[in-house]
Amino acid sequence: MTARNHTRPAAHRRARRWGAVALAIAGLTSATALTTNHTVSAVPPTAKSEGLLCTPPTGATPGQANYVLTAKEGIINLPDGNSMLMWGYANGNGAFQYPGPVMCVNEGDVVTVTLRNQLAVRTSALFLGIDGVTANGAPAQAQFDQTATTATLRSLTDDVAPGGSITYKFTAGHPGTYLYESGTDPELQIEMGLVGSLIVYPTTPADTSDLLGESVGHARLAYDDPNSRYSTEHEYMVLLTELDPDVHYAVEEGGVLQSADYTEAYTPRYFLINGRSFPDTIAPNGAGWLPAQPYGALAHVEPLQISATPTESDNPLPALIRYLAVGGEPYPFHPHSNHEKVIAKDGRLLSDGGVDLSMEKFAITVDPGSTIDALFTWTNVEDYSATANPTPVPGPDQKNLTEGEYWSGSPYLGGQGVLNPEVQAKNVCGEYYHVAHNHNLAEATNYGAAFGGQLTLIRVDPANTTNCGNA
Repeated sequence: MTARNHTRPAAHRRARRWGAVALAIAGLTSATALTTNHTVSAVPPTAKSEGLLCTPPTGATPGQANYVLTAKEGIINLPDGNSMLMWGYANGNGAFQYPGPVMCVNEGDVVTVTLRNQLAVRTSALFLGIDGVTANGAPAQAQFDQTATTATLRSLTDDVAPGGSITYKFTAGHPGTYLYESGTDPELQIEMGLVGSLIVYPTTPADTSDLLGESVGHARLAYDDPNSRYSTEHEYMVLLTELDPDVHYAVEEGGVLQSADYTEAYTPRYFLINGRSFPDTIAPNGAGWLPAQPYGALAHVEPLQISATPTESDNPLPALIRYLAVGGEPYPFHPHSNHEKVIAKDGRLLSDGGVDLSMEKFAITVDPGSTIDALFTWTNVEDYSATANPTPVPGPDQKNLTEGEYWSGSPYLGGQGVLNPEVQAKNVCGEYYHVAHNHNLAEATNYGAAFGGQLTLIRVDPANTTNCGNA
């Protein structure tokens, strides 16, 4: 396949990538972290079909978290029937996956990551926003190819030759959401799939004195601050990436081993969340037809219910959405229905001297190489119910309706009606579905075909229900 004319200058997009990585290395964050006394808490469970899926470290030594990553080739599947050669970080001796394992550790843990290289090129792992990283026992630093007259930057951190291994080590000093990715020829190697996420949980326990029932067991802080409290039942990752199939085909055919080989030809055609394009984004974690793409992106919540006399089934805890982005330009990601409250950026709480600087956002713009943490609470503002707030006009005759498979047959949350017989209904209990997507609609496509790409759904279950299958 020949390269297509690009619509956005590749040099400009590559400069954004290098700039974002440089900022992360320099530790230029947008806020001040709060600190407090710490007590040890456990990393959340990993076996669930929805939400953030942690890869547990090997061993169980308190204060230590050890991982082995293997850089290798693999194939991903796309919703339009295409498939694509990728490079990725596998978990130890495990199968190829894209993106890499979600590494979850606790604040204060000494983290050891051994990278084994099964690719045909040198590669590395760069931990953006993490201080004090060592490589094989020495401070990690940029690597240069030296000639008699010039020194050319080869890698932003210590790298490893094909067939070799390297061990990185650092202390997880700040809670937050972080990217790890290749620092070696990142324009090509990140594009090829060498990217993953690192989650650092605070060891400060959440105050649960105002909670009842199961909410007590799900309460956790995202940062060392009481305003960052959320429900571990509703914790989600939104990792935004893009792919140019021509680059991947060229690598597969042996024509590309460094970014200089494709220069100005770069044109992304696929835009992904957690390594998948819509509609695969709403499939569960570990979906059988996506063996190399383990992470779904469906958010599943209940409406906020704070009664005059709260009951155990009330759910006042918000969801936590962890946004991460790599690529050539900022992604304006927009969740429909309710705003989200941005509480942190690049692993630093939005706070200044104890002053809360969090903000509600209609669209959350995630810059390349950056992360954002946001709290999401779905509130039934209109309080639609058949008795308390009926729709003011009669509905159209059913034979005049075109009904989608996620429509319940009723405009009321929790209501279910009669659907046309040809509808393959997927609505379980009268839940609502809202779209969350990249507001650059050209990036909510699969090779230009709408709707796909960086698009997913938010499922809202009726309050206090037991027949919805989750939440």
